[in-house]
Amino acid sequence: MSLQKKVLDFWFGSGSDAAWMKERVGFWFGGTDEINDRIRDLFADDLAAASRGEHDHLAATAQGRLALIVLLDQFTRNIYRKTGRMFDNDPKSLALALEGIELGHDQAVPPVWRMFFFMPLEHSEDLAIQERSVALFTALGPEVEALAPGMSEQLVSYAVKHRDAIAEYGRFPHRNALLGRESTAAEQAYLDGGGGFI
Repeated sequence: MSLQKKVLDFWFGSGSDAAWMKERVGFWFGGTDEINDRIRDLFADDLAAASRGEHDHLAATAQGRLALIVLLDQFTRNIYRKTGRMFDNDPKSLALALEGIELGHDQAVPPVWRMFFFMPLEHSEDLAIQERSVALFTALGPEVEALAPGMSEQLVSYAVKHRDAIAEYGRFPHRNALLGRESTAAEQAYLDGGGGFI
């Protein structure tokens, strides 16, 4: 099985209805130890190779590029959950996403899949990229709404919260401890008040 098929089949499964979407949302964003362990067992070696550039050829096609983005952006977070290594592949996944958007690759995959094409932008600590993330998720929202009522509002709300954190602090305060960064008093108050993301 090709790496592209291995990643996409695992991450998206084979459904396309509302029940599938509900199950997938829990799988994608649940962040359980069981899911993290499964991804580590199945994809740790592939991720290491992708980090070294050994799978860059996948970016030649839209689905191959998306598989590479999911591997680098999402699976890095699963495999290295609660460590600073969660963010190791963010520059590479962001570059792949931005280039893919320019090439129109994002428009060549199903709308629900497209969410993960845009996630590297939402994970960026650059305000201009965050503004673009909000615009992209706002445009995407109506396309996924029919399949998952309420998803449009959630996508946009989450994008806006990420953007607002960067606008306010210039970085994500919830990453500070993992990356050895000292939080400012304002950032600590934000964290103490429940601010932050996984």
